[in-house]
Amino acid sequence: MKRFLLISLITISSFGSDSYDRSVKNIFTIEYQKLNDTLDVFDIKSQELGKTLSKYASIGNMDGYKISLVYGYSKDLAIDTALLQQRIEYGSGTLVNNRYELSGTYTLSKDMLDDLSTKLKVGMVFNDGGKLLYSNIDALNDLGHKISDRFKLIEKNSKYLIKETKDDGTINFKYLSNKPYISITNMEDKSYYLQFDVKKILSNYVSITPFVKFNFSSITTNIKANDELVKKAMEQGYDLDFSLNRDEKSINLGFNLLYRDRYSVELKYYYTKLFRSDSENLKYINYNHIVNLNFIKPIDKKRFIYIGGKYMHRQFNGEIPYLYNKFSQTTFDHRYGFAKVGFGLVF
Repeated sequence: MKRFLLISLITISSFGSDSYDRSVKNIFTIEYQKLNDTLDVFDIKSQELGKTLSKYASIGNMDGYKISLVYGYSKDLAIDTALLQQRIEYGSGTLVNNRYELSGTYTLSKDMLDDLSTKLKVGMVFNDGGKLLYSNIDALNDLGHKISDRFKLIEKNSKYLIKETKDDGTINFKYLSNKPYISITNMEDKSYYLQFDVKKILSNYVSITPFVKFNFSSITTNIKANDELVKKAMEQGYDLDFSLNRDEKSINLGFNLLYRDRYSVELKYYYTKLFRSDSENLKYINYNHIVNLNFIKPIDKKRFIYIGGKYMHRQFNGEIPYLYNKFSQTTFDHRYGFAKVGFGLVF
């Protein structure tokens, strides 16, 4: 019985309080996430990412660190907090995304005869990507051409020239006094969500929890070039100083499938459908498929370890909302995923 209870507690560490049980007390976990050539568990590097890193918004290797705490406030209520940092190769630079999550899961009902329980989860997520600076000539041209087909830079003898189109259609290239750059700043999103779970115990070893989750996100992103480049762009009839702020909604439909014995296996799958504005031309990729898999092994009555992986069919679409915009959306037709390992403590 003690081992069965411990495994029940362990499963919560994988995906927050989705598998919340009335007997839960406190669980602390630390997790390391990795994608590189060695830990390419979904064969993504060679098939999806190999030749794109000089492009704006293309992604590559990743390192991530996560700590989380589930606190059993009462027999019916669990509070879940998590902090995550992921360092992702992004274009010609490195994106550092910090993610903060706070949620509460309340058991609405529990039918002991039918082994059925329903839960309500309310939470918020905040992603902060800080600032990225593009000065690589290929990334600058790739992003600049998405903004305007008039944008073109040439690097010659460590100097930079910009394309100028005159009224009569004549094209010239003029030297710039300073090295050009385009910065992506204030990359943030705030999401609030409401989730309903229905957990069904199928046997002594297996349970399944279908769920539906509604997300409401507010997104900010600003694009700004250096002053000389902004001035040259304005002379050519386009802007390099503007925002990509927006709101969007999404829905997740999925399930948790849990096997419990001397070890535990948890499979979480969900489909994401995103609802974005028609007027902003943001419908290139409006869905995602997410698979999260963990293998969990108790060390003793208080400690456990787990290994697993996360697969995203359309990269971070819906997972980090601010990454998707009208200039980056064509890069989201790729798969992405990473391996992870963690350690947990029940106290």
